[in-house]
Amino acid sequence: MGETLHLAQRAGGAFFCAPEEDEMAITPAACQAALGTNPMNAIVVRADEIPDGSGGSLQAWYVMGNVDAPGRARYVTTTRSDNAATQAAAILTALRA
Repeated sequence: MGETLHLAQRAGGAFFCAPEEDEMAITPAACQAALGTNPMNAIVVRADEIPDGSGGSLQAWYVMGNVDAPGRARYVTTTRSDNAATQAAAILTALRA
């Protein structure tokens, strides 16, 4: 896989690990913007690109629910080709399940 992780900082000041943004179809910042930028919205803690077994890749997100899904955190995989809003909706659905 050999991806490079970097330490990124979100608007609220928290740090998280993410692949280099030019490697990601939807960047952690774009996903976070789709989830919401209020500190009480769900927060992307980690972002990964993972192989899907057919030569493509999926995006994976470790997200804490905050007010959107109190007391919940999930590692959610999404389709790399989906846009940020579609991925955010899938993440919130998984958090609330």
